[in-house]
Amino acid sequence: MPKTKSQVATEYIIMLAIVTLFMAAVWAYINFLSTQTNTSLREEHALLFINRLKQTSDLVYAYGPPMKDTIVLYLPQGVLDLRIENGNEIVVTMETPAGNATYAVSSRANITGNLPVNEGYYSIVVESLGDYVNVSY
Repeated sequence: MPKTKSQVATEYIIMLAIVTLFMAAVWAYINFLSTQTNTSLREEHALLFINRLKQTSDLVYAYGPPMKDTIVLYLPQGVLDLRIENGNEIVVTMETPAGNATYAVSSRANITGNLPVNEGYYSIVVESLGDYVNVSY
């Protein structure tokens, strides 16, 4: 029995719908992986920022005055707050798809100064002032 034009058109539309659904599923999966990767990279950059700042603060503190060091660090997008708590903790709070995440590291040195919160590269000066370390950008 020969196929009619309407039957061929219907089969073509069904095939097109199946391919479209498959492509939509693949796109959704790739989009999910991309979002996870971006979030993970931003968190790693924020952790790298506070860990490098802690290591430099400890080093400068150990050498004492007049030790001064300048480091260039990248602060990623999504950082809501970057602060020094209790004199020796560097705390970063960032926005993630699952909610806000807070990370902290403790330094041996007492740290004072101000830290950036906007995305970008910063030259941060870490200077020993005796019994504490001053951080500025």
